[in-house]
Amino acid sequence: MDASEQKLISAVFWNRLRLDMPLQADPTVQYAVARERRALTRADLTSESPYNTYVHRGLPPGPIASPGEGAIAAALDPAPVKFLYFVARSADDRRHTFSTTVAEHNRRKWRATASRGVSYESLATAGAAAFAAAQNTASGGRIHTLSTSLPTTSCHPAAPSPADRELQESCPERRP
Repeated sequence: MDASEQKLISAVFWNRLRLDMPLQADPTVQYAVARERRALTRADLTSESPYNTYVHRGLPPGPIASPGEGAIAAALDPAPVKFLYFVARSADDRRHTFSTTVAEHNRRKWRATASRGVSYESLATAGAAAFAAAQNTASGGRIHTLSTSLPTTSCHPAAPSPADRELQESCPERRP
């Protein structure tokens, strides 16, 4: 991760926690399935570990690493943004793009996948199912994004503050 993005990534996680959205953080799953810094499979994302933030909402039960000073500072002072999603720009790039809606996030995932040799136009016209199949084919069944929105993603604040309500208005999905 690019150090200049730490406050943005911190903001994504704080925003998701405020809205009771799953964190969907790949490093927590990598820790759970002992695949440090490796691409995850779809099966990894459904593992029942309490550290799997795709399956369990909120923070994992304990730390997954020793954070550096920059990460701690970012956690204490996140950027004042409404982002809810981020994805690596490409498999080789340590920088990310940030989004406030799942639709915008999915377009950016498609672009990142296209940078790995999959046609963005074919994905855009074929829809989400084709995207998943093409991504699976292009990456050998591995997911290369740092945040992947699953169909269960939702915005559901327990006791919304004015800032939370503003974030909630930008959230595309809600659970009754």
